Amino acid sequence: MRDNLIIYQNFIEAVSTNRNLPIEKVKSFSDGSTVLGQKAKDLGLIDTIGGIGEVEKYLEQTTGEKPDICWQ
Repeated sequence: MRDNLIIYQNFIEAVSTNRNLPIEKVKSFSDGSTVLGQKAKDLGLIDTIGGIGEVEKYLEQTTGEKPDICWQ
C-alpha cells in the first residue's frame, strides 16, 4: 500500500509542476477517474482539444519533419 501512496504523491507533484497548477487543485480531481475533452481543458490538464490531424500538424511544426504515424 505504501508504494501506491508514493506513486500517487509523485503523480500529484508531477502534474502540479508540469501544468503549473497548485497541488491542492490537482489533489481535488486526482481520484483515478478518466477526465476527457473539455473538462480536462477546463481543469488545466491539456492545452487544446484535437484529433490525429492536429497532432500530425503539431508534430510537423515542432520537429520540422513529417511524422510517420502508424496504427496497429
